[in-house]
Amino acid sequence: MVTMQRALTELLDSRSSSRSALRHLAALEQQLKAGGDQRFDRLSAASLQTMLRQLDNLIEPPPPVGAQVLMTSLLEALERKRPPPPRTGPPDQISSFFVDHKLEVREFGPSVLGSLAQAQAAQEDPERIT
Repeated sequence: MVTMQRALTELLDSRSSSRSALRHLAALEQQLKAGGDQRFDRLSAASLQTMLRQLDNLIEPPPPVGAQVLMTSLLEALERKRPPPPRTGPPDQISSFFVDHKLEVREFGPSVLGSLAQAQAAQEDPERIT
């Protein structure tokens, strides 16, 4: 957390009047000084995207480690904001049975299995009748 805040402060200090032009990053800097990155989840997706865009434009290669950590934290917070992908099919359905690539399995009772065993035995030894 201190590494992220220090890197952001150094980036903002490296350009004159950057705090007035990059207000989202200036607010983020104050947030990091006050309490940490766990508050990223309280930010809106639009704010997170703006912060990421501003940070990306401010960083020059190779990026400092703290800036990389900050960018990763912002990306993770933004990812948590995305809604889950929509489900296909009814909510409790595990699989769809209306497709061509499914295998149908049927259970046979003992009488069917006995008949199959007799038929197989008759094929192996046609002279033997049970």
